[in-house]
Amino acid sequence: MRYFHKALFSQCMNSIKRVNEVKRIMKLMFLLLACVLILSMSEGARASPETKVAVQPAEVSDIPPNETFNVNVTITDVSELYSWQFTLTFNQAVLNVIEVTEGPFLKAFNETIWLTPKKDNDAGLIGAGALLKPPAPPHGASGSGVLASVTFKVVSGGTSSLHFDKDKTILMTYIGTKIVRIENFLLTDGSFRNTASAGVFGIPLEFLAGAIAVVAIVSVSVFFFIRRRRKGMLVKSQFLFKMLELDVTSKKLIKCSWFNRLSC
Repeated sequence: MRYFHKALFSQCMNSIKRVNEVKRIMKLMFLLLACVLILSMSEGARASPETKVAVQPAEVSDIPPNETFNVNVTITDVSELYSWQFTLTFNQAVLNVIEVTEGPFLKAFNETIWLTPKKDNDAGLIGAGALLKPPAPPHGASGSGVLASVTFKVVSGGTSSLHFDKDKTILMTYIGTKIVRIENFLLTDGSFRNTASAGVFGIPLEFLAGAIAVVAIVSVSVFFFIRRRRKGMLVKSQFLFKMLELDVTSKKLIKCSWFNRLSC
């Protein structure tokens, strides 16, 4: 009987040890999962594979100097966007920025704070941004739309990229009560191309080149016409003098011709 109790006690102790071991393994797994979650939150939220910030239209061309045009900075397939900012660079010898205005996308979800845009035509860059007004609403903006509109003035002919500075183009969201960056979204630049230039006195060089070509053609035509006319007059004069039996040399005839308008 004593042996039976001893065996039962030993079996119970083994069961307790196994239970404690299972609990310890569960605790370790829970701690590991918590660490992974914390690390993922600290690195930032990952964007959808389709999330993209782009310049639209992607290419603008053939706008004459002193004229303006608009492009939009758009976002596609974003989830829970709470704030954004971008820096766009351009060729200041070809374009100048006139105005930057907030687009309707973010403020369609809640009231926003529009940060004063940076417009630097000497450096050739634009900085703009907006955020949902605190306290943070329960949900951010999701979907696609226009973040901002930019008005450029063409100052000369040439080309210019409309290039996003990757390090200064940022999307933000909330995870719990913590605001984090949205990572791995795509950036698509735009471009401007213009074969026209400022020209001389505000007249495009293409127009001046055409006018010069026309003047050159007319001048050559007039030259050959006068030359042919002069030669014809000379031949007629020589024939007339010969008929009258007058001794007149060709050199003297040219000197006395109507073309030179000199007296003999």
